[in-house]
Amino acid sequence: MNYFLKLLDNRFLQGHNRSVKAKKNIAVSLVIKGASVAIGLVYVPLLLDVFDKERYGVWLTVSSMVLWFNFLDLGLGNGFRNKFAEAIANKNIKLAREYVSTIYLSLGAISLALVPVFLVVNSFLNWNKILNTNVVQNSELSLLAIIVFMSFIFRFVLQLIGQILSADQRPAINNSFNLIGNILSLSLIYFVGKNLHINSLPILGLILSISPIAVLFIASLFFFQKDYKKYAPSLKYFKREHIRSLLSLGIYFFFIQVTMIVIMYSTNFLIAQFCSIQDVTVYNVVQKLFSVGTMVYVIVLTPMWSAITEAYIKDDIPWIKNAMKKLLKLAMLLSLVTLLLLIFSKAVFKIWIGDRLVIPFSLCLIEAFRTLIYMFFGPFVTFLNGVSKIRLGVYLTVIETIFYIPLAYLLSVNLHMGIIGILLAAIIIELPLRICQPIQYYKIINKTAHGIWNK
Repeated sequence: MNYFLKLLDNRFLQGHNRSVKAKKNIAVSLVIKGASVAIGLVYVPLLLDVFDKERYGVWLTVSSMVLWFNFLDLGLGNGFRNKFAEAIANKNIKLAREYVSTIYLSLGAISLALVPVFLVVNSFLNWNKILNTNVVQNSELSLLAIIVFMSFIFRFVLQLIGQILSADQRPAINNSFNLIGNILSLSLIYFVGKNLHINSLPILGLILSISPIAVLFIASLFFFQKDYKKYAPSLKYFKREHIRSLLSLGIYFFFIQVTMIVIMYSTNFLIAQFCSIQDVTVYNVVQKLFSVGTMVYVIVLTPMWSAITEAYIKDDIPWIKNAMKKLLKLAMLLSLVTLLLLIFSKAVFKIWIGDRLVIPFSLCLIEAFRTLIYMFFGPFVTFLNGVSKIRLGVYLTVIETIFYIPLAYLLSVNLHMGIIGILLAAIIIELPLRICQPIQYYKIINKTAHGIWNK
């Protein structure tokens, strides 16, 4: 990593210290994400061979459904990220450690409470009906759900080390955890699936789930013994009053998380219910292709969140304006990449997955359009999150949450649009929020925001 940084052009590493830190993280993250994309491309045909189209769809749906439980942190994670970033920006080590201790113990308590509740509820669930499939026995699906849920519970707490690194403007290190976990998972799946010829969903689910947990656990031990020893969680530094402080900001992130769960994480479930479990596999292959440009953009946006938080606290408005201009220029460049992927998508799929799946061009077209929307509005979302001005977004996302599923059902089932209808519903329902985000940014940055625009 250090060798790579030495190879960077000196002019690239010039500018404000905040900018240099962001650039270093972006450069290293690009290399890490590039490797992750390569592994992800290998993943798909391998898992299609080890599973089959329907079993792979089952895995994708169950693993995405478990992410619904992310909302149970009540927004504490994102609230913590901003509060921790503010504390270290003000060099308040004691306060920063209190935030770390409070968030770890709070989410740990929530996790312990969730386990017995899920185990009881899971015993009554008919997973065959939920997933709209009969290819796997309900007992096997139930066991898979338990494995995936328990892995989520561990990640629920362990992934906080990533929030700390991101708040400290070191997201490149956090990105490396995913890469290492994916390499480990891929190696184990290849060995078990190809050499031992095992295609049991629970066994493969265990392999895919346990690898990232192991990486996060080791990383947490390492950083709390080294770089972040002064912030290491301790019962002594737990402060109940900080829960209210974290929740006062986090509760707004909570409502946004609920919307993400309904609109993003429920896509696989809605496709399984309104279309078929095989269509889940088709959609995810298309989504993975067009996420290439998105992943690059996320690499850039991630360090900008906490950098904007610091700049806003220090009233460095010129730096924020300059950073936003560059982000929008990058959005235009990556949009061209997305359009090229769309034009050559048929050839890419032929090389990538061969004849394993039939991919309709219409699905590629609408997913490319969704990607373009994300790219052009992503900088405004990052800014508003960084400065904690998200109340307007919360109100609009509540409306989105109410109307999304009915609209998706209308377009997908009643109007017979299938997967296209579900994705089109997500685009339509987000329009009011997308329109308001740049308006709010310009009001805040020019100090003309009042009322709901400044909350």
